[in-house]
Amino acid sequence: MLGGDASKALTIASLPVLIALWELLVVALQTRESVLPRPSAVAALIVDEFPVLVEHTWITAKEAVVGLGLAVLVGVGLAAAMTISRTVRAMLMPTMVAFVSVPKIAFAPLFIMWLGLGYRSKMITAFLVCVFPIIVNTTGGMRQVEPDMLNLVRLMRGSRLQEFLKIRMPSALPALFDGLRIAVPLSVIGALVAEFIASSAGLGYVIISAHVHFNATLAFAAIFMIVMLSMALFAIVILVEKRLLPWRPSERMVG
Repeated sequence: MLGGDASKALTIASLPVLIALWELLVVALQTRESVLPRPSAVAALIVDEFPVLVEHTWITAKEAVVGLGLAVLVGVGLAAAMTISRTVRAMLMPTMVAFVSVPKIAFAPLFIMWLGLGYRSKMITAFLVCVFPIIVNTTGGMRQVEPDMLNLVRLMRGSRLQEFLKIRMPSALPALFDGLRIAVPLSVIGALVAEFIASSAGLGYVIISAHVHFNATLAFAAIFMIVMLSMALFAIVILVEKRLLPWRPSERMVG
């Protein structure tokens, strides 16, 4: 079996090969640009329209990041409440299970009607899509604490707040970052879903405009920017995790 470095090198080397095969296939089949554009045409469009694409990418990024930040605040708060209080956990868990079963896209039109076409409706949609993994992971991390650690705090007459800040929260950080790695791409998806429904800017708006004008090249350019945005946000989470949790095994950092 290949090692980690060899596997990464093989993955990186395969990308140019796949792009070249895509280019050759489109040329050989003489596929129309409105159906499947050549990668070279997509790259040329990205270069020509880069400032415009960056502007729309920034709008989608702001919606996703704000939604993700709100999800972290609410998710950690709810996780703490459910960990500390069995009553709160019993009240919230059925509601959360029912909420998760409803497709979040069903809420997006309502938020647009209530909050308008601006970034707030997209931010709330991104929040709803990514908050549940953070709640579940963080709750699990807070509850999986060594009983001896909790008993030590209680023997030293520590308060509930001290128990939370010094024991439960540090113990939950690995699980929180696991939830963040799931939530990051979901936050981008949530922002895009709301943009698809109704928007005047953002990468979702670009894709809808490309669809209306049968411009597949522009759609692929927007998809490329979405991939780059998601990878950038994911990389930021990994870097912060490495800084805060340097003791975690490297295999878990990239898995």
